[in-house]
Amino acid sequence: MRKIGWIGAGIMGQPMVIHLLNKGYEVHVYARHPERVEQAKNAGAILEESIVSLTSNVDVICTMVGFPSDVKEVYDVIFSCIDAGKTCIDFTTSSPKLAKELYTKGKELGVHVLDAPVTGGDTGAKNGTLTVLVGADKEDFETNKEIFEAFGTQIEYCGKVSCGQHVKMANQIMIANTLQGICEAMSYLNCKDVDESFVYRFLRNGAAGSKQLEFQGKKMLENDYAPGFYVKHFVKDLKIAVQEANFPLYGVNRVIKEYVDLMDRGMSDLGTQCLIEYFRKPQIKAVIFDMDGLMFNTEKMFKDEFKEKAKELGVSCPDSFPEPLIGCDSRKVAEFEMMYPGVTRVMEEIQEERADYFFTYFKEPGSANMVGLQNLIEYIEENKIPYAVASSSHPQDIKKFLSHAGFVLSPNVIVSSKEGYKSKPAPDVFLAAAERLDVKPENCLVLEDSKHGIMAAANAKMHSIFIQDQIAPDDEMKEYIQESCTDLNGVIDYLKRCK
Repeated sequence: MRKIGWIGAGIMGQPMVIHLLNKGYEVHVYARHPERVEQAKNAGAILEESIVSLTSNVDVICTMVGFPSDVKEVYDVIFSCIDAGKTCIDFTTSSPKLAKELYTKGKELGVHVLDAPVTGGDTGAKNGTLTVLVGADKEDFETNKEIFEAFGTQIEYCGKVSCGQHVKMANQIMIANTLQGICEAMSYLNCKDVDESFVYRFLRNGAAGSKQLEFQGKKMLENDYAPGFYVKHFVKDLKIAVQEANFPLYGVNRVIKEYVDLMDRGMSDLGTQCLIEYFRKPQIKAVIFDMDGLMFNTEKMFKDEFKEKAKELGVSCPDSFPEPLIGCDSRKVAEFEMMYPGVTRVMEEIQEERADYFFTYFKEPGSANMVGLQNLIEYIEENKIPYAVASSSHPQDIKKFLSHAGFVLSPNVIVSSKEGYKSKPAPDVFLAAAERLDVKPENCLVLEDSKHGIMAAANAKMHSIFIQDQIAPDDEMKEYIQESCTDLNGVIDYLKRCK
């Protein structure tokens, strides 16, 4: 039997490798993250340290990576070291144009190149029931058919190279429009106060039934968004289809827009069934504001005040300070005190003089307001949405700052962590605000501009919007961000969507 090399043993690729091993093939695997292919290794796969070593040790190189750019990058390496007579099979759903380019380059090198995207999702990969859509010279298709049969039950010869990719595009177009129909049907029942589960429970057995409804519809109802196929990869596929089509794909373009919106909300690595989240409207019954840096530009004030006070007290800190202190809890401040003695004293004196400094720094009423604050408050009040301010500032400072907005700010509730609540990222102040507003946490929308604030909202099981006006989120923070806006005006659009 020919030796097989595999590059890209992810959600789909790893089960396919295991099926090949079970059929008796010797399979070599290259993975950028070897710890992610433990199952294949335990099943007998041989791990290679590089694409070059893999290419030299096998007869057939199989690839299943994420994006066309990844395909090109991998094949640039393969073609730089491959021997004539070997075979390359790309299982990635990729660009038909790129498939032709790889075939042409392979011909020049005496290498057999096939494109063979698959359908059937992670379930089909695990069960060995994939459909394999092959574009290749007919002789190459026949030569490699046994490989496809190791993990597929429907092996289709679609025609010359690139035809497999075109058939896969047709598949993705149909899936996109089917998912859209399922979501619209569920949303229709929701807006008529009818149980959305009827779409799955009853309609799947009739003329509207489909595999997408059978598998993805059930997951939508269970809020199970574990990826069988990543949103980011599906959007990649759909964009390729739009580029290749010589007519407008109206339905696909709409679905792309919806998925891009979800990706902006941090759902790139969820399964395609999360499309239902685009249609679901959060039941927002109250808004909870952070104050510092969110309602008022106190972070700019804090930076200037800190530098002045540190200089006055002779405290030496790095030029980056006080940036690292913003949003810190007392434990983190204590760590900085160990490194830079005097930091705590600077912070304490700033707190004591904060209110006076605020009115000196922002002389004109309203000059401290963040962009969109007045517009948002007016919208909230016009729509009779109760709101609270939940801050780590002292209660008296909160009231003073609110009085300097240049317009009437009358929150229904004010909560300060100085009342004895744990500081963010603990959810205490937000939960206290919800309790005083007499609104369930799941019906509250938190507006935050800090990492600990966004984490606190998540810990409180509340909806949240990150206002990205001053800091860029790090990787950990991105995991907690549900929605983001550049300023408070964007919150109005969100609340309108929730009506």
